[in-house]
Amino acid sequence: MLTLLLALLPQITSASDSEPYTRLAGQTRYQTSQAVAENYNSGQTDNIVIATGTDFADALSVSVLAHQLNAPILLVDKTLFESQDAFDYISRHMPNGTGTIWIAGGPGAVSESFELKSISMGHKVKRIGERNRYETSLSIAKETNTLKGTPIFLATGENFPDALSIASVAASKGYPIILTPKDKLPDGVESYLSKQQSSEVFIVGGTGVISESVEFDIKTILPESSITRLAGRDRFETSTEVYKKFFPNPENIYIASAMDFPDALSASVLAAKNNAPIVLINPNLAVPPNCTFN
Repeated sequence: MLTLLLALLPQITSASDSEPYTRLAGQTRYQTSQAVAENYNSGQTDNIVIATGTDFADALSVSVLAHQLNAPILLVDKTLFESQDAFDYISRHMPNGTGTIWIAGGPGAVSESFELKSISMGHKVKRIGERNRYETSLSIAKETNTLKGTPIFLATGENFPDALSIASVAASKGYPIILTPKDKLPDGVESYLSKQQSSEVFIVGGTGVISESVEFDIKTILPESSITRLAGRDRFETSTEVYKKFFPNPENIYIASAMDFPDALSASVLAAKNNAPIVLINPNLAVPPNCTFN
């Protein structure tokens, strides 16, 4: 039986014969991330990842590492006061003086006050954050310590829909996510690719988001590697190409909004844990586009 898991509206229901879905949600994106984390791990945990809920890049990049760490991703706001939901989860599931809080992003994304708060609770803290999202995604990819030859995903760092489609895939398979601008690979990526010698590179999105010149550069760096572009005419067709490639017959499906990023990002490691896709929909429409519906 196919089970649907939704992260859209402020209520929680359980799967049953009459309603074969579970809704994971809260009144805000931060409460929703907490609800997803509770579903991911309702007991004690040794690792928790926190990332900003005001931008998509860092939480997306860290989904692969979070899966390796068996850690939920908690989204936080700009201040500790506005992020109490995250620390409520930490207090319940990571007793004082135990575990590691991983912070994705630099102080401009998640302020130093979060480090100080975590340290005051007795937790170890490890921040992976550089000057910008591209350097951060590269540092996170290096932290995953993937084997030489492991495939990678290349996604735009300028918008979220295409990248969301591969978050759970990348996490479940352990394929690093490298973010790039449209027309030029970020500094350091060429040397990383040369060292990794990835057997496959999956470019997510059409040439409007990642140009042919970037694809040419990758072919030059990795002449023996297979390069596949997963793209459609819009975000829904692109995500459908991802589902067809990696999830031809899933037992579970997660459904989240394609019009904003937080809920799908929170669910990325939960979906990966269940080897499931995150199907993106437009919540303002009565039915999904045909490509998604089919």
